[in-house]
Amino acid sequence: MAKGNQIFHERLAILATLLKWEGELKNSRIQKLLGLTSVRASRLIAEFRETFPDRLELDTQNKRWVPRQQVASHGVPDFDNYLEQVKFREESVGEWLEDARATFLTPHPETVAILRKACIEGLGLEINYRSMRHPDGQERVIYPHTVVRMNRRWHVRSWCGLREDYRDFNVGRIRSIKISTETRPSSLPEDSEWETKIDLRVGAHRHLDEGQARLVRDEYFEGAVARRLNVRAAIAGYVLQDLQVATLAEIETPPRYQLELLNVDEVNRHLFPEIKGGSSDKML
Repeated sequence: MAKGNQIFHERLAILATLLKWEGELKNSRIQKLLGLTSVRASRLIAEFRETFPDRLELDTQNKRWVPRQQVASHGVPDFDNYLEQVKFREESVGEWLEDARATFLTPHPETVAILRKACIEGLGLEINYRSMRHPDGQERVIYPHTVVRMNRRWHVRSWCGLREDYRDFNVGRIRSIKISTETRPSSLPEDSEWETKIDLRVGAHRHLDEGQARLVRDEYFEGAVARRLNVRAAIAGYVLQDLQVATLAEIETPPRYQLELLNVDEVNRHLFPEIKGGSSDKML
C-alpha cells in the first residue's frame, strides 16, 4: 500500500473511532486532533462520507455530523483503541477520564527485548526463576514462544527444559535472564493447550436473586443471559481469575463472586487444578 493511501485509510479509521466513541464528527475537533486546516478537515469528512455513504447524517443546528441510527454500532472500534488514538496525538482526556486501573508490573525494557528476540528467533533462555515453591530462585532453561499480558500480570509461554512441558512463567518472578548457549532441541512438541481455543460461557451467579441477576446481566452482558468468551485453553484459568468468575459455585459465592462459569463440565480439563480444587505447578 502506498504511503499516501496508508495515511488516508489511517485517518478514515480515526474518524470511525471518533464517531463511535464521541458520537459526532466536527471540523474543529478533527483540525485539533490531526493538525489539519479547516479546508482539509472538511475534505476528510467528505471522503469519509464517500467511503461510507450510509454512516453519517448532518446535524445542521450544531454544525456536526452524527451517526445514522441504523448503523450507529457498525464496525465497533474498542475503547482502548480510541484512547490510544487521542493520547498518541497529545489530546488530553484527563478533563473527563481517570484511568484507575492498578498496574503492579511493567516489565523492564531489557527483559522485553530479550523475550521478544527469543520468541521470534526460536532461542533458548537461561533464567533464574522464583516461585512459591522456590522463593530464592531456581535455574532453568526455557524456550518461549509468546509473551502474554493479562490484567494483573505478564507471563511468557515457554517450553520448560526442567519439567519437559509447557509452562507459564510470570515475568515479574524472573530474577535474571540471558540468551542460552545450549542448542535448541531439534523438535519440541506442539503446545496443544495454546493452539486450542475454547468457549467460556459466563453468566450471573446462581445464588443471586432475580433482581440481582438482572442487574449483573445488564452490567456485563447488555441484558443477555450470558456471554461466550473465546480464549486459548492455556490462558482460560487466568481469564477466569481476572474476571473473578466462580468455577466452584457452591463454594465461591456472592457477594465476592457475582459471575459464574456456566459450562464448567465442558472446559474443566483445561482449567488450573487450583481452580478445580487441586494443586499444580502449572501456574508459576
